[in-house]
Amino acid sequence: MPSRCWATSWTTPWTPRPSRTTAGCRSHSADDGAGIVLEVSDSGPGIPPAVRERIFDQGYSTKPADGNGRGIGLALVRSVVTGAGGSVTVSDAPTTFRVIVPAAAPRRSTP
Repeated sequence: MPSRCWATSWTTPWTPRPSRTTAGCRSHSADDGAGIVLEVSDSGPGIPPAVRERIFDQGYSTKPADGNGRGIGLALVRSVVTGAGGSVTVSDAPTTFRVIVPAAAPRRSTP
């Protein structure tokens, strides 16, 4: 059963074509019941195909470098999720990041 996590919107003036972006997420059980799916979508201009895989590289950013660091968020998400046996993908129309995290193994009870 899907559940809506949140929704928000903002203006993206830093993009080549400033746009109004609406983002939201939903979570639900994986189709096979073996985990959780989290999807985050927006209505922005999308991710150019030429950089779609690079957005997960540590240090890569489409924004200018500054003292705050750039290109850490998506690399960190993918690292943590794949380390847990899951996956992170991105698709278009609308741009949607999909995170699948497998269910935890049942805990053994201790006497």
